[in-house]
Amino acid sequence: MIPTSLSATQLLLLQINDVHAYLEPHTEWFWENGQTVYRSVGGYARLATLVKERRNQYPNATVLLDGGDTFHGTYPAIQTQGEALFQS
Repeated sequence: MIPTSLSATQLLLLQINDVHAYLEPHTEWFWENGQTVYRSVGGYARLATLVKERRNQYPNATVLLDGGDTFHGTYPAIQTQGEALFQS
């Protein structure tokens, strides 16, 4: 849940983990309320947009943490040893 406002002494912490180099959105399986749900998730452009929106909403108060498994997992990342993640 994203707060609508922050006090002068608060930070908004955003955390990503296990992105596994999914450059493009993909369908992922979730278990919610006792049933299977499929949703589109991932994609670095999507993540960048969400982070940029929060940084614009809370300038100088937003921190992005990456828990790891960012550069490994998809064919482009493996074949380029992670370099594909930095190409524009």
